[in-house]
Amino acid sequence: MEIQELLNDCQSTMTQFQHDHFVTGKAGTPYAQYMQAVRELNTRINSLRDGYADYEILLIDIDEQEYLSQNEENSYAKRRAVIEHRRRLRGVTDKEREIKGIESEALSFYRQAIQLKKIVGELTPEKEEKYTEEMWEYKVKFMAALEIMTTGRPSRGTLETVIALKGDLRTTILEALNKPDDLVKEIENKSEEYTQLINGSTVEQLDFKTILLEDK
Repeated sequence: MEIQELLNDCQSTMTQFQHDHFVTGKAGTPYAQYMQAVRELNTRINSLRDGYADYEILLIDIDEQEYLSQNEENSYAKRRAVIEHRRRLRGVTDKEREIKGIESEALSFYRQAIQLKKIVGELTPEKEEKYTEEMWEYKVKFMAALEIMTTGRPSRGTLETVIALKGDLRTTILEALNKPDDLVKEIENKSEEYTQLINGSTVEQLDFKTILLEDK
């Protein structure tokens, strides 16, 4: 079996399954998942902008080294240009594979973002404040539930986080801590509900390069 055939199966990026379950899926509430998906998408978009530019520069470098390998009068510089030309040619496949992987990840997080956007709707300051409170209620309860399941009680750090809250949110969580079994059950049910938000449906393939080049 050819080495290149094996290398073609190399995955340097995460799978859609990992995105759905271990990146965005575990972020928590619909709002938390949406914000996570958008952050991940933004990171990939920035990587693609750099990747497309690096690819174009690589092609220029290849042309430049080919020219030098044929026209350089200094023998050492000529030999060096031949080697650099070969090295940059080999880099084309790697760069194309890298870009393809990032495009796949970008599409995956775009898919998540548009699905979750339908749930959270248009974000206003009032809705963001409400969503943020819900997110932190779930996050703190989730931490406490995990600690109850593993050690039998919430940690000091979690209790300090609860005490740092105020008003109804603080009261709600403190009351939940007084009923640990009910709290664990609540988190089990909510986590199962939230993991179903990203339904795995597909979206149309996007031409990220054209989109980003048109985005001035």
